[in-house]
Amino acid sequence: MPTVAQAGVEWRCADLSQQELRLNDRDSNVLICAGPLDHFTRLMGRTALPAGTRILALSSLSARWKAGSPNVADARLAARLLDAEAELVSRCEAMAATACILRCGLVYGAGVDRTLTPLRRIASRWRLLPWPRGARGLRQPVHADDIARALAHAAQAKVPLHGVFELPGPERLSWPVMLQRVLQTTPTPSRLCLLPDFALERILRALTRRGEPWASKLSMLQRVYEDQVTAVDDWYRFGVIPRAFSPTPADFSFDGASIKSMA
Repeated sequence: MPTVAQAGVEWRCADLSQQELRLNDRDSNVLICAGPLDHFTRLMGRTALPAGTRILALSSLSARWKAGSPNVADARLAARLLDAEAELVSRCEAMAATACILRCGLVYGAGVDRTLTPLRRIASRWRLLPWPRGARGLRQPVHADDIARALAHAAQAKVPLHGVFELPGPERLSWPVMLQRVLQTTPTPSRLCLLPDFALERILRALTRRGEPWASKLSMLQRVYEDQVTAVDDWYRFGVIPRAFSPTPADFSFDGASIKSMA
């Protein structure tokens, strides 16, 4: 298990499904997980937590939005998240610890998201982005740095936060408006090409048959017609004012040098 010491912090690269933790009262009383919540919850289930330990973990607003999805994979994901959230909260309460779980929505800012960055990549390659004309569902994109700030605040708060909190972005934007802002960051001019709703689905199915990996997510195409928005009130508990959606090219690039140095 490689480790890197940095400014008094020990970073560990490990498989959560295989990792074992042994904590005592001399250890740090804050554990932060930004990895898969279900694996982390199982890890906490086999870890003795000293009283007063703070657990900070990321979940997803997919727990809310995909719970009633007709897509089997989406519904299973929502169920897995909801079960993990409930189990982690229960485990911490039984051990006199606290669990602060952050549900985040459409996260961007690190170049590794599976929604906006791939769409921007398509637009850069084709110099246009095909989009169904009627797909105007509302979204609330949230920057990864703001989520990191919320975690840092929760780690240092005098009174530990306990429970599930929802942290969407501050703006409610339709897909076309959001994508127009993304296209303004492409290295070459790109435009949004609005197609009849049935046309894009046929294009995606054709590309899927050709082996295009991103085109296989047809369930996403069904969701872009739906509004997925929620209140922003929980941000005030974390002392953070999330930024408006004004992406830059840097938000869609990933520098893996620092992570490679940890491997």
